[in-house]
Amino acid sequence: MSGAGRPAVVSLNGSRGAADGPAVPLSPEDLAESAVRAVAAGADEVLVHPRTPCGRESLSPRVVGPVLEVLRGAGVGVPLAVPASIGAEPDPAQRLARVRAWTVLPDRALVHFAEPGAAELARALLERGVAVDAVVALGGPAGPK
Repeated sequence: MSGAGRPAVVSLNGSRGAADGPAVPLSPEDLAESAVRAVAAGADEVLVHPRTPCGRESLSPRVVGPVLEVLRGAGVGVPLAVPASIGAEPDPAQRLARVRAWTVLPDRALVHFAEPGAAELARALLERGVAVDAVVALGGPAGPK
């Protein structure tokens, strides 16, 4: 744990993509290499935005599963988190369906409660045993408009 008892969370790629430069890890193998280095430097948790081969963020089980498997196979022994948000899947029903279809589960998922369908998505994740990090903008609404 880092300062004041809070875990040190590293976000490996976030909203950055290939256009942001070659140092941004996108492939499962590059993400694993970056995660191993981050954990060695003190990260207690890894947040990763799984992406398709063309670089689009995705919640598809065919994308999320392999990323998590490669990270765990590389020896990344800290909790792994993924964002379950509009950025990865704009349609709330499709986002929920994709999360329900995951065969390899992250330890945590970030759910933005200002997005449509967030409460149902959070319930589905919790039912699957995935911890939920509720993201609520300070001073903003706690639910969909």
